[in-house]
Amino acid sequence: LIERNSTIPTEKSQVFSTAADNQPAVTINVLQGERAMAADNISLGMFHLTGIPPAPRNIPQIEVKFSIDADGIVHVTAKDLGTGKETGITVTGSKGLTEEEIQEKINNAEQFEEEDKKLKEKVEAKNNAESMIYQTRKLMEDNKDKIQDNERQEIENAINALEEDLKTDDVSRIKLGIENLQKSMYSFSQRIYQTQAQEQTYQQAAEQAQRAASGMGGMPPGGMGGAPPGDMGGAGGASYKAEEKKNDDKKKVVDVDWDEDEDEDE
Repeated sequence: LIERNSTIPTEKSQVFSTAADNQPAVTINVLQGERAMAADNISLGMFHLTGIPPAPRNIPQIEVKFSIDADGIVHVTAKDLGTGKETGITVTGSKGLTEEEIQEKINNAEQFEEEDKKLKEKVEAKNNAESMIYQTRKLMEDNKDKIQDNERQEIENAINALEEDLKTDDVSRIKLGIENLQKSMYSFSQRIYQTQAQEQTYQQAAEQAQRAASGMGGMPPGGMGGAPPGDMGGAGGASYKAEEKKNDDKKKVVDVDWDEDEDEDE
């Protein structure tokens, strides 16, 4: 999250989620390095955030925050935004790499940059495919009374094909499989979303009518509750509360090139 040679003190955060349904915990591995895969970097420490309430995958919001103080000490926290539960570690410098070791790591990152880029693209394509298969099956299950037989068969065929694509390392094939599944889902998902939008519109209209009716209470039969002719008098109406615009704090992303560090739990 924090780049090499950044100015300190600094802080940066990112929100992650779970990879499986009802996942009760997440593991945070604090890494130093510039390679795409964790195994190619230095692990500075690891900790766990437990007690995540049962929920479908991708629903829990876990904010991971990295902060580096003026002394170069790293503080890493993980917070479940749903429950407010938080844990973390502090990483302090201990042994320190030599200038030659630091330069060697930089050279390796540059040497394997193209290879790492392709590997990252493959991993992301597979993750996207698995996520889409999961979301598609969930949408079909949640709306099984609305899907037509021909749609179900077409979608299941596309899912089976994409699962076969996932067994390969062919990124182009995986991406094409994702596109085919998206196309097979189009008419079904469009109908679902249109139905949901209509239901939401009806609900909002009903709530507005109810607020307006309650605001006009107290009217005598055949009258507007004391309003003079040609005027709406004290008739009440729906009230609206302006939503304050929240401005996200934009923090400068800064990073340091770390020495090999040890961690201790907060």
